[in-house]
Amino acid sequence: MAQEVYISLGGNLGQRHRFILGALKSLEQRLGPIISASQLYETPPWGFESDHSFLNAVAIFHTSRSPQEVLEVLLNTERTFGRKRIESPNYTSRTLDLDLLFYGDEVMKTEHLELPHPRIPQRAFVLVPLAEIAEDYLHPIEQKTIRELLTLCPDTSPIHPWKSLTVT
Repeated sequence: MAQEVYISLGGNLGQRHRFILGALKSLEQRLGPIISASQLYETPPWGFESDHSFLNAVAIFHTSRSPQEVLEVLLNTERTFGRKRIESPNYTSRTLDLDLLFYGDEVMKTEHLELPHPRIPQRAFVLVPLAEIAEDYLHPIEQKTIRELLTLCPDTSPIHPWKSLTVT
């Protein structure tokens, strides 16, 4: 059965805009059609220091893949665009970061995947683009809409619209 999946896209190294557009095209081919995509936002690094700001967006896809399959597609796509994951407790700069935020209303926790993504309520760089395309979506654990979560978000980082995210 097909599900709506919500994916955050970001990166702060290299050709950020091209990497996100390329990832969207790749994900559409491997997951299914894009239902909606936010514009791009320029944001400071979250949880670490860097001289390079991020571009962030959120997109909703329609997919028949399982949550684990979606995660594998995301990890493979990151590698395709030069992401090198390192074992470290600290966040680092990256070419592309893809996170599975929601898989329908699924709630699950495994060794490699937690749904919904556990840090959504703390991250304005996720909530702002998410609110643009799904402000009334009800978080299945918090039982608050994305708009309400954004209002309560402790992250006050400056987030600026960068430019339209046009997939062609």
